[in-house]
Parts: sequence; C-alpha cells; structure tokens
Amino acid sequence: MALYSEAARCEPCSHQALLDEDIARRLVRAAAGCLSARRCPHYDDGWHVRAPEPATDSDDE
Repeated sequence: MALYSEAARCEPCSHQALLDEDIARRLVRAAAGCLSARRCPHYDDGWHVRAPEPATDSDDE
C-alpha cells in the first residue's frame, strides 16, 4: 500500500492527499469511523479522506 504522506496532492482542495477509491475506503475502515471519504470534485478518479468537522456549541441550539 502506498504511503499517505507520499500521495499526490490536490491543489484546488487545499492540498489534500489525492487517493484512489480503494485506498480511501481502506483508510476509513482502519480509522474505525474517525474519517470519511469523499470523491474529489476536480479529479474524476480522485478521493480524499478527512476527519468530520467538530460539533460546536451553536449546533446544540
């Protein structure tokens, strides 16, 4: 498996790692729900993984 730190970066998406779908899904599974995968809007075959946005106090209202 390729190293995440060596993955190509997507400039339009704030230089997030540009992954293929299989690698992105493996990372999500390995992180036990702490990450989510989404298709890159700029590259047809590219995927990104990221942590969910933290909840804020205003979300409780």
